[in-house]
Amino acid sequence: MTWLELKIPPLIVTLVIIALMYFTKTLFPTFGFPQNMATLFALLVLICALVFILMAIKVFREHKTTLDPRLPFKTTAVVETGIFGVTRNPMYVGMIMIVGAVGLYWQHSGFIIFVAITMMYLHFLQVLPEEHLLIKKHGEQYKVYQDKVPRWF
Repeated sequence: MTWLELKIPPLIVTLVIIALMYFTKTLFPTFGFPQNMATLFALLVLICALVFILMAIKVFREHKTTLDPRLPFKTTAVVETGIFGVTRNPMYVGMIMIVGAVGLYWQHSGFIIFVAITMMYLHFLQVLPEEHLLIKKHGEQYKVYQDKVPRWF
């Protein structure tokens, strides 16, 4: 599946997964929680996700490097500050959390399957190819960063 590597923007992948989750809602039982409780949990996860994504965007802009995940070879710097000191992929973590938040809101008992699909897609078709290109471009600096900061958490 290397023909898919770095081709589909992760935001599009996230939206497609959410759409698939929506169309499969009737195939899975709901959690049965009161909706206001499900909404509260979903909102908390969503807020955390948006914080991760917005913090990453802010740091990328400060370093004047590309936000386009399909073009890692256009990076101008290895960003190690802010949220990138906690996880190497805060935007992807945020997108995975958004899928989880939507599943919690819909009380979709199969949401964990969709979270796992999102994680696998991002890991194998986005993150690993990105890392390969970033090592080629930034060499030892990126390898040291990999040793210091976890890929996910």
